[in-house]
Amino acid sequence: AAGLCGDLALAYDMLAPDMTDDERARFARTCFEKGLSAFLDECRDEVNPYLTGRRTMNWLAVLSAGAGCLFLALDGAGVDFTREIEIARAHVLRFVEWFDDDGSAVEHGGY
Repeated sequence: AAGLCGDLALAYDMLAPDMTDDERARFARTCFEKGLSAFLDECRDEVNPYLTGRRTMNWLAVLSAGAGCLFLALDGAGVDFTREIEIARAHVLRFVEWFDDDGSAVEHGGY
């Protein structure tokens, strides 16, 4: 899903100039319904300690980065994704800033 979101962001960036306003809005709605809403549901899931707890592990940081890229690409295409961009950004930064004593990400330090 994360790779797909990143790929969709790149595809949209290339195609959007040749799309009508209605086509851009439809693309944004479809991306939200088919993928981005699932990412947001994970963020709101109080049972998932990796998204609602104090840290974000590697895989979820990848999801957040892909979703964030797609939210950025689609923002303004008939939808305001300002709030969603901040959700993805917070998860990416939480992973990046999650350091072990040696300065590496705690998850990476165990490898």
